Amino acid sequence: MVLEAIQSLTPDASLERGQVVAQVRRENLRKVLKACKEDPRLRFDFLMDIVGVDYLGQKPRFEVVYILYSSSTNHRLRVKVRVEEGESLPSMVGLWASADWAEREVWDM
Repeated sequence: MVLEAIQSLTPDASLERGQVVAQVRRENLRKVLKACKEDPRLRFDFLMDIVGVDYLGQKPRFEVVYILYSSSTNHRLRVKVRVEEGESLPSMVGLWASADWAEREVWDM
């Protein structure tokens, strides 16, 4: 059910090692994450972490991974977005206050 709901938001979603993983475009990130939190089928109410990955030598170079958890369904979700050096992403502090320090740590990377 989670996979189908995520695929309705972004077609590039799959099951990897028992966990739903969605790849989104930078311009759709906020819309998808907001839906992940507010859609009654999903209810991802907790942002566990934000991770930055550096793929040196690849284009785009960076990937940012949002790790979400639903306390009501016990599901986890990874939302990935690729960004090039110098590009920025919108803050998710308005959705999850826990994004504040995690975003700072990824930015420092």
